[in-house]
Amino acid sequence: MTVIYESIITEIGEDVELISQDNMVIIFNDSVPDELKSIAVIHEHNSVLGEVEAGDFLYINGEKYQILHVGEKVNQTLKELGHCTIKFSELDDSALPGTMFVEQKPIPKFTENMTLKFAKQ
Repeated sequence: MTVIYESIITEIGEDVELISQDNMVIIFNDSVPDELKSIAVIHEHNSVLGEVEAGDFLYINGEKYQILHVGEKVNQTLKELGHCTIKFSELDDSALPGTMFVEQKPIPKFTENMTLKFAKQ
């Protein structure tokens, strides 16, 4: 496995559970703007060691999700802000440039100190 990005979750916004009901999670590193903190899963800032691509994997505390689609802005915002929107569903018409789609499986209940990792097999 080649790790592209790995971080520790440090804070969970008060509205993350509400957003996850739409099979979606928004991640940011600790540079998250104040007005977005309530909807974000916040993690430590770390270096991105490559490009995330369809076929790679997202690991949330060891739970593995295959990445189905990577919007054209995902790698840029991941490098700059540790940010992207992750949709846990099949690719659909809502695919915005900053959105990553991963296989549809139950979204874990996020807590502090969980690990977040993107990797190639």
